[in-house]
Amino acid sequence: QPPPLPPPEPLIIKEVCPDQPPPPPPLILREQAPPRPSPPPLILRERPPIPPPRLPGETSEN
Repeated sequence: QPPPLPPPEPLIIKEVCPDQPPPPPPLILREQAPPRPSPPPLILRERPPIPPPRLPGETSEN
């Protein structure tokens, strides 16, 4: 005859999982369009002076 069974002990079941990666950062949804690139700088220059009128005989074109 087999020996008598010992009294039952509480059964403990543990689930062992591998370490999980951290959750990704929250996804941010934007309702507005991204800012447009700034235009090139505006270069303002002074108008060159008007040359004086040419007088005949002042230049030698011979």
